[in-house]
Amino acid sequence: MLKVIKEVASSLDYEFVVMGSVKNVSSLTELSRLLRNVKVIPNADEPTKKAYLQTSQVYFNANMFVEGFGIAVVEGMAARALPVVRRVEALRLRA
Repeated sequence: MLKVIKEVASSLDYEFVVMGSVKNVSSLTELSRLLRNVKVIPNADEPTKKAYLQTSQVYFNANMFVEGFGIAVVEGMAARALPVVRRVEALRLRA
Protein backbone atom coordinates (compact mmCIF):
# COMPACT_ATOMS: atom_id res chain seq x y z
CA MET A 1 0.00 0.00 0.00
CA LEU A 2 2.79 2.45 0.86
CA LYS A 3 4.41 1.89 -2.53
CA VAL A 4 1.14 2.76 -4.31
CA ILE A 5 0.59 5.89 -2.22
CA LYS A 6 4.18 7.05 -2.73
CA GLU A 7 4.00 6.50 -6.49
CA VAL A 8 0.68 8.31 -6.92
CA ALA A 9 1.41 11.18 -4.51
CA SER A 10 4.85 11.88 -5.96
CA SER A 11 3.42 12.20 -9.47
CA LEU A 12 0.45 14.46 -8.71
CA ASP A 13 0.30 17.96 -7.27
CA TYR A 14 -2.58 17.33 -4.86
CA GLU A 15 -2.83 16.96 -1.11
CA PHE A 16 -3.14 13.34 0.01
CA VAL A 17 -4.50 12.50 3.44
CA VAL A 18 -3.78 8.97 4.63
CA MET A 19 -5.97 7.84 7.48
CA GLY A 20 -7.45 4.74 8.96
CA SER A 21 -6.50 1.95 11.27
CA VAL A 22 -2.71 1.81 11.27
CA LYS A 23 -0.41 -0.67 12.98
CA ASN A 24 2.93 0.66 11.71
CA VAL A 25 2.68 4.43 12.22
CA SER A 26 6.42 5.00 11.71
CA SER A 27 6.34 3.93 8.04
CA LEU A 28 3.48 6.34 7.31
CA THR A 29 5.19 9.13 9.22
CA GLU A 30 8.28 8.56 7.08
CA LEU A 31 6.13 8.77 3.94
CA SER A 32 4.71 12.14 4.99
CA ARG A 33 8.21 13.37 5.78
CA LEU A 34 9.43 12.44 2.29
CA LEU A 35 6.44 13.83 0.39
CA ARG A 36 5.24 17.32 1.28
CA ASN A 37 1.78 16.67 -0.18
CA VAL A 38 1.03 13.68 2.10
CA LYS A 39 -0.57 14.18 5.50
CA VAL A 40 -0.89 11.19 7.82
CA ILE A 41 -3.67 10.86 10.39
CA PRO A 42 -3.26 7.42 11.97
CA ASN A 43 -6.24 5.84 13.71
CA ALA A 44 -8.52 8.79 12.99
CA ASP A 45 -11.73 9.02 14.97
CA GLU A 46 -15.08 9.14 13.17
CA PRO A 47 -15.62 12.95 13.37
CA THR A 48 -12.15 13.58 11.90
CA LYS A 49 -12.69 11.03 9.14
CA LYS A 50 -16.09 12.50 8.30
CA ALA A 51 -14.72 16.06 8.18
CA TYR A 52 -12.00 15.08 5.70
CA LEU A 53 -14.34 12.99 3.56
CA GLN A 54 -16.81 15.86 3.26
CA THR A 55 -14.16 18.12 1.75
CA SER A 56 -12.54 15.51 -0.51
CA GLN A 57 -13.13 15.26 -4.23
CA VAL A 58 -11.58 11.81 -4.60
CA TYR A 59 -11.55 8.80 -2.28
CA PHE A 60 -8.51 6.61 -2.99
CA ASN A 61 -8.59 3.17 -1.40
CA ALA A 62 -5.14 1.61 -1.86
CA ASN A 63 -5.67 -1.15 0.68
CA MET A 64 -4.85 -4.61 -0.63
CA PHE A 65 -7.24 -6.27 1.81
CA VAL A 66 -10.79 -5.07 1.44
CA GLU A 67 -13.64 -6.17 3.64
CA GLY A 68 -16.26 -8.21 1.85
CA PHE A 69 -18.72 -5.37 1.26
CA GLY A 70 -16.38 -2.40 0.78
CA ILE A 71 -17.98 -0.13 3.39
CA ALA A 72 -15.00 2.28 3.38
CA VAL A 73 -15.56 2.90 -0.32
CA VAL A 74 -19.28 3.42 0.28
CA GLU A 75 -18.44 6.01 2.97
CA GLY A 76 -16.29 7.89 0.46
CA MET A 77 -19.05 7.76 -2.14
CA ALA A 78 -21.64 8.93 0.40
CA ALA A 79 -19.46 12.02 0.92
CA ARG A 80 -19.66 12.61 -2.86
CA ALA A 81 -16.03 11.71 -3.46
CA LEU A 82 -15.09 9.91 -6.65
CA PRO A 83 -13.89 6.42 -5.66
CA VAL A 84 -10.54 5.14 -6.92
CA VAL A 85 -9.99 1.56 -5.82
CA ARG A 86 -7.74 -1.39 -6.46
CA ARG A 87 -8.96 -4.19 -8.69
CA VAL A 88 -10.18 -6.60 -6.01
CA GLU A 89 -13.08 -9.03 -6.26
CA ALA A 90 -15.20 -7.40 -3.54
CA LEU A 91 -15.29 -4.10 -5.42
CA ARG A 92 -15.88 -5.36 -8.98
CA LEU A 93 -18.83 -3.90 -10.83
CA ARG A 94 -21.17 -6.62 -11.98
CA ALA A 95 -23.84 -6.19 -14.62
